Amino acid sequence: MKQPEEIVICPSCGIEFDARHIAGMKTCPVCGKPFVQTSEPQPSGVDASLANAFRNPANGHIERIDGAWAWVLLFGCIYFAAKGVWTHAVAGLLLAIITGGISWFIYPIFAARIMRTHYLRKGWQPA
Repeated sequence: MKQPEEIVICPSCGIEFDARHIAGMKTCPVCGKPFVQTSEPQPSGVDASLANAFRNPANGHIERIDGAWAWVLLFGCIYFAAKGVWTHAVAGLLLAIITGGISWFIYPIFAARIMRTHYLRKGWQPA
Protein backbone atom coordinates (compact mmCIF):
# COMPACT_ATOMS: atom_id res chain seq x y z
CA MET A 1 0.00 0.00 0.00
CA LYS A 2 1.37 3.37 -1.02
CA GLN A 3 1.96 5.89 1.77
CA PRO A 4 0.39 9.32 1.31
CA GLU A 5 2.77 12.09 0.37
CA GLU A 6 3.41 14.73 2.96
CA ILE A 7 2.32 18.07 1.58
CA VAL A 8 3.72 21.34 2.85
CA ILE A 9 1.57 24.42 2.30
CA CYS A 10 2.71 27.99 2.55
CA PRO A 11 0.16 29.86 4.69
CA SER A 12 0.92 33.13 2.95
CA CYS A 13 0.87 32.33 -0.77
CA GLY A 14 -0.99 28.98 -0.60
CA ILE A 15 1.46 27.09 -2.80
CA GLU A 16 1.73 23.35 -2.12
CA PHE A 17 5.09 21.61 -2.09
CA ASP A 18 6.04 17.95 -1.80
CA ALA A 19 7.95 17.71 1.49
CA ARG A 20 10.68 15.63 -0.16
CA HIS A 21 11.51 18.46 -2.56
CA ILE A 22 11.94 21.07 0.14
CA ALA A 23 13.49 18.92 2.87
CA GLY A 24 15.30 21.06 5.43
CA MET A 25 13.69 24.30 4.32
CA LYS A 26 11.75 26.09 7.03
CA THR A 27 10.38 28.88 4.86
CA CYS A 28 8.63 29.11 1.50
CA PRO A 29 11.06 29.66 -1.39
CA VAL A 30 8.47 31.93 -3.03
CA CYS A 31 7.41 34.30 -0.24
CA GLY A 32 9.75 33.49 2.67
CA LYS A 33 7.00 32.73 5.24
CA PRO A 34 7.12 29.62 7.52
CA PHE A 35 5.44 26.42 6.26
CA VAL A 36 2.35 24.58 7.56
CA GLN A 37 2.50 20.77 7.25
CA THR A 38 -0.50 18.54 6.50
CA SER A 39 -0.93 14.96 5.37
CA GLU A 40 -3.41 15.79 2.59
CA PRO A 41 -3.45 18.45 -0.11
CA GLN A 42 -5.56 21.45 0.80
CA PRO A 43 -7.17 23.87 -1.61
CA SER A 44 -5.19 27.06 -1.67
CA GLY A 45 -8.31 29.20 -1.17
CA VAL A 46 -6.56 32.14 -2.79
CA ASP A 47 -8.93 34.65 -4.34
CA ALA A 48 -7.82 35.30 -7.93
CA SER A 49 -8.70 38.99 -7.62
CA LEU A 50 -6.25 39.34 -4.72
CA ALA A 51 -3.54 36.88 -5.74
CA ASN A 52 0.05 38.13 -5.71
CA ALA A 53 1.55 35.01 -7.26
CA PHE A 54 0.57 32.94 -10.28
CA ARG A 55 1.66 29.45 -11.30
CA ASN A 56 2.04 28.34 -14.90
CA PRO A 57 0.13 25.04 -15.09
CA ALA A 58 2.33 23.79 -17.93
CA ASN A 59 5.67 23.94 -16.11
CA GLY A 60 4.97 25.09 -12.53
CA HIS A 61 6.86 28.39 -12.92
CA ILE A 62 5.72 31.01 -10.42
CA GLU A 63 5.54 34.74 -11.12
CA ARG A 64 4.95 37.22 -8.32
CA ILE A 65 3.38 40.63 -8.85
CA ASP A 66 4.18 42.16 -5.47
CA GLY A 67 5.28 45.73 -5.91
CA ALA A 68 4.10 45.98 -9.53
CA TRP A 69 3.04 49.55 -8.81
CA ALA A 70 6.59 50.49 -7.82
CA TRP A 71 8.11 48.90 -10.92
CA VAL A 72 5.62 50.71 -13.16
CA LEU A 73 6.30 53.98 -11.35
CA LEU A 74 10.06 53.54 -11.90
CA PHE A 75 10.09 52.04 -15.39
CA GLY A 76 6.62 52.69 -16.80
CA CYS A 77 5.87 50.88 -20.04
CA ILE A 78 9.24 49.09 -19.94
CA TYR A 79 7.94 46.94 -17.03
CA PHE A 80 4.94 45.80 -19.08
CA ALA A 81 7.14 45.11 -22.11
CA ALA A 82 9.50 43.00 -19.97
CA LYS A 83 6.53 40.98 -18.65
CA GLY A 84 5.09 40.52 -22.14
CA VAL A 85 1.99 42.68 -21.64
CA TRP A 86 2.41 44.44 -24.96
CA THR A 87 -0.97 46.17 -25.12
CA HIS A 88 -0.24 48.06 -21.91
CA ALA A 89 3.38 48.66 -22.88
CA VAL A 90 2.27 50.44 -26.04
CA ALA A 91 -0.70 52.15 -24.35
CA GLY A 92 1.53 53.35 -21.50
CA LEU A 93 4.06 54.79 -23.92
CA LEU A 94 1.40 56.56 -25.99
CA LEU A 95 -0.33 57.95 -22.90
CA ALA A 96 2.97 59.17 -21.51
CA ILE A 97 3.69 61.02 -24.75
CA ILE A 98 0.16 62.46 -25.02
CA THR A 99 -0.05 63.57 -21.37
CA GLY A 100 3.53 64.77 -21.10
CA GLY A 101 4.40 62.06 -18.58
CA ILE A 102 1.47 62.64 -16.19
CA SER A 103 0.04 59.20 -16.95
CA TRP A 104 3.31 57.74 -15.59
CA PHE A 105 2.02 58.63 -12.09
CA ILE A 106 -1.50 57.24 -12.68
CA TYR A 107 -0.71 53.92 -14.41
CA PRO A 108 0.91 52.38 -11.27
CA ILE A 109 -2.47 52.45 -9.51
CA PHE A 110 -3.73 49.86 -12.00
CA ALA A 111 -0.54 47.83 -12.44
CA ALA A 112 -1.41 44.91 -10.11
CA ARG A 113 -4.88 44.51 -11.62
CA ILE A 114 -3.41 44.60 -15.13
CA MET A 115 -0.89 41.90 -14.25
CA ARG A 116 -3.51 39.70 -12.53
CA THR A 117 -5.76 39.93 -15.58
CA HIS A 118 -2.84 39.15 -17.88
CA TYR A 119 -1.85 35.96 -16.05
CA LEU A 120 -5.44 34.75 -15.59
CA ARG A 121 -6.19 35.23 -19.31
CA LYS A 122 -3.10 33.18 -20.15
CA GLY A 123 -4.51 30.34 -18.00
CA TRP A 124 -2.13 30.68 -15.05
CA GLN A 125 -3.48 29.62 -11.66
CA PRO A 126 -3.45 31.82 -8.54
CA ALA A 127 -0.80 30.45 -6.24
